[in-house]
Amino acid sequence: MSLKYPNAFCGAWALAIGTLVLGGVSIAAPQTLAPKRLLEVCSSETIAEVTSKGNQLGWEIIPATDPSTIEWRRSFVSYNGGSVDVVGWRKTTTENVETISFRVAEGPNAHKACSYSVNVADGLLDALIELLGRPSSLYKDEVSTTAFWKQGTREISYSQVGSAAGVVISP
Repeated sequence: MSLKYPNAFCGAWALAIGTLVLGGVSIAAPQTLAPKRLLEVCSSETIAEVTSKGNQLGWEIIPATDPSTIEWRRSFVSYNGGSVDVVGWRKTTTENVETISFRVAEGPNAHKACSYSVNVADGLLDALIELLGRPSSLYKDEVSTTAFWKQGTREISYSQVGSAAGVVISP
């Protein structure tokens, strides 16, 4: 299923979700989740499937009662005009914070999407390029980097500002 949003919006959306969930924390260390594993988790079709795959990571489950999840859901439903089921995980170490969230949205902008955010994205873009090949679009400046891949019906959007990055994948 194709995302209903422009590429830049998806990357910014992932970064915003990561910042909301992480509270804007900035810690110095490379990301630890391999892009191949990320794509395996994010290739899920249902909440049940992604829950099984995500739980295998051994990360902390982000509860539906988490205040940032409640606020995100309220804002998303207001924007989207329909319901959303979401599940997420967080891994916090002294070096880094990573989160994954998977959503299935109903309503006018119905879609499935998986978001990954990391506070320090050292090597993440290079690892994605190695796995996925050259992106169909790539933009870098002094502050930010964005990249986009389309593989069949799957879209992958990467956005990095400073050391923090987000990846949004439409399964």
